[in-house]
Amino acid sequence: PFFANVDGEEFPYITLQSYILNGKLWVRGADELPNKITLGFPTDIAAGTFEITPDSDTYEGIYSDASNNVLARANSGTITIIAHDIDAKTISGTFTFIASPSGSTTPQYTISEGKFNVSY
Repeated sequence: PFFANVDGEEFPYITLQSYILNGKLWVRGADELPNKITLGFPTDIAAGTFEITPDSDTYEGIYSDASNNVLARANSGTITIIAHDIDAKTISGTFTFIASPSGSTTPQYTISEGKFNVSY
């Protein structure tokens, strides 16, 4: 399962992906447009809370606004890993972040109350 609010409105995901690419574990929810919320973190991440910053490529939050053709990266936020079983390839956690396009402060998207529980 996957859940998040975008600017206070529930994000109605219809597809959920989780995969490893370029040494990182990615979790992505997409709606029908498809707007996307994507999280990226190390494949060996342990339980804990991790800061998302614009200068870090270790922990990433990305919002793709398909309606306006905008790709917004997190300026600030957190990813909290509740459990990660590397052998069973399952991970669960929560997230929140504020994102805007590179080099701009608008538009800004607030992603809140995020939760995921996936196999990869």
